[in-house]
Amino acid sequence: MYRYDVYSGERAVGCAEVEEDGLYWRVRVRCAVIGGGIARAAAENVAGRCTLGVLMPEKEVLTLTRRIARSRFSFFSDTYLTLDEAPHWTDFTADAAGWKLPGARVCRDGSGYAVYVPAETAKPFVCMPLFCFFGLVTRQNMPYWLMRLDAAHQPVMPQLRQTI
Repeated sequence: MYRYDVYSGERAVGCAEVEEDGLYWRVRVRCAVIGGGIARAAAENVAGRCTLGVLMPEKEVLTLTRRIARSRFSFFSDTYLTLDEAPHWTDFTADAAGWKLPGARVCRDGSGYAVYVPAETAKPFVCMPLFCFFGLVTRQNMPYWLMRLDAAHQPVMPQLRQTI
């Protein structure tokens, strides 16, 4: 089971639980009532965006329970749930130590940011001076170079995963 905070703008307003249910994801969202309008939940990660549906009022909170086909969307640890319609993933337009990162996308990730750069395995790495800050990951069967930044937008050394 995955647990996520649900955001409205920059503020966490609720939580969500997502669990595997055969060929589906079972999604449960609970949020505080915000504003007087319709609250629509969405999930987004580097692989895409999925509208989950409209939350319904229930005992002074907003709730949504829904099944989503696993072939339609994949939930990862970096998935971001939101109540607003503004896309969370944005193009990474900054330079990385003077190097351009073509096709890079960035999203908020915990207390910092995650920068995903499409990996072209037939070509040399796009930013050799910062190679030690990147890790190779796969999302929706596509390879990406992942670099994490702290809240001050400084690169964070990835954790090594070794078996002894």
